[in-house]
Amino acid sequence: RSYTRPMREHDLELLELPAVLTRLAGAAASEPGARLAEALRPSADGGEVGGRQRQTTAASSLLDAAARSRMSVACTDGPRAAARG
Repeated sequence: RSYTRPMREHDLELLELPAVLTRLAGAAASEPGARLAEALRPSADGGEVGGRQRQTTAASSLLDAAARSRMSVACTDGPRAAARG
Protein backbone atom coordinates (compact mmCIF):
# COMPACT_ATOMS: atom_id res chain seq x y z
CA ARG A 1 0.00 0.00 0.00
CA SER A 2 1.43 3.36 -0.97
CA TYR A 3 1.26 6.49 1.13
CA THR A 4 -0.90 8.99 -0.70
CA ARG A 5 -2.03 11.51 1.91
CA PRO A 6 -0.54 14.99 1.59
CA MET A 7 1.82 15.98 4.37
CA ARG A 8 0.63 18.58 6.81
CA GLU A 9 2.55 21.85 6.97
CA HIS A 10 3.40 21.07 10.61
CA ASP A 11 5.02 17.78 9.56
CA LEU A 12 7.08 19.57 6.92
CA GLU A 13 8.31 22.03 9.54
CA LEU A 14 9.29 19.17 11.86
CA LEU A 15 11.30 17.69 8.99
CA GLU A 16 12.93 21.12 8.50
CA LEU A 17 11.72 21.38 4.90
CA PRO A 18 11.61 25.21 5.09
CA ALA A 19 15.33 25.28 6.00
CA VAL A 20 16.16 22.85 3.17
CA LEU A 21 14.20 24.93 0.66
CA THR A 22 15.90 28.13 1.86
CA ARG A 23 19.31 26.55 1.23
CA LEU A 24 18.16 25.28 -2.17
CA ALA A 25 16.84 28.72 -3.11
CA GLY A 26 20.15 30.26 -2.04
CA ALA A 27 21.96 28.01 -4.51
CA ALA A 28 19.66 28.92 -7.39
CA ALA A 29 21.22 30.77 -10.32
CA SER A 30 18.32 33.21 -10.68
CA GLU A 31 15.51 34.83 -8.74
CA PRO A 32 12.83 32.89 -10.66
CA GLY A 33 14.71 29.67 -9.87
CA ALA A 34 14.89 30.62 -6.20
CA ARG A 35 11.13 31.21 -6.13
CA LEU A 36 10.49 27.83 -7.74
CA ALA A 37 12.78 26.15 -5.19
CA GLU A 38 11.00 27.80 -2.27
CA ALA A 39 7.61 26.68 -3.63
CA LEU A 40 8.53 22.97 -3.81
CA ARG A 41 6.36 20.60 -1.78
CA PRO A 42 6.36 16.81 -1.53
CA SER A 43 4.01 14.99 -3.86
CA ALA A 44 2.19 11.68 -3.55
CA ASP A 45 1.52 11.61 -7.32
CA GLY A 46 3.72 8.93 -8.87
CA GLY A 47 3.85 10.66 -12.26
CA GLU A 48 4.90 13.96 -10.74
CA VAL A 49 7.52 12.30 -8.55
CA GLY A 50 8.93 10.42 -11.55
CA GLY A 51 9.06 13.63 -13.58
CA ARG A 52 10.89 15.43 -10.79
CA GLN A 53 13.37 12.57 -10.51
CA ARG A 54 14.03 12.71 -14.27
CA GLN A 55 14.56 16.48 -14.08
CA THR A 56 16.95 16.05 -11.16
CA THR A 57 18.92 13.37 -13.02
CA ALA A 58 19.13 15.55 -16.14
CA ALA A 59 20.25 18.60 -14.14
CA SER A 60 22.85 16.55 -12.30
CA SER A 61 24.19 15.24 -15.61
CA LEU A 62 24.47 18.79 -16.97
CA LEU A 63 26.34 19.95 -13.87
CA ASP A 64 28.70 16.96 -14.11
CA ALA A 65 29.37 17.69 -17.80
CA ALA A 66 30.06 21.36 -17.04
CA ALA A 67 32.48 20.39 -14.28
CA ARG A 68 34.31 17.98 -16.60
CA SER A 69 34.51 20.71 -19.24
CA ARG A 70 36.04 23.16 -16.76
CA MET A 71 38.54 20.51 -15.68
CA SER A 72 39.47 19.84 -19.29
CA VAL A 73 40.08 23.54 -19.95
CA ALA A 74 42.13 23.86 -16.76
CA CYS A 75 44.25 20.84 -17.70
CA THR A 76 44.86 21.98 -21.28
CA ASP A 77 45.35 25.70 -20.59
CA GLY A 78 47.40 25.25 -17.43
CA PRO A 79 50.72 24.28 -19.11
CA ARG A 80 50.38 27.03 -21.74
CA ALA A 81 49.63 29.63 -19.11
CA ALA A 82 52.64 28.48 -17.08
CA ALA A 83 54.90 28.65 -20.16
CA ARG A 84 53.75 32.21 -20.92
CA GLY A 85 54.67 33.18 -17.41
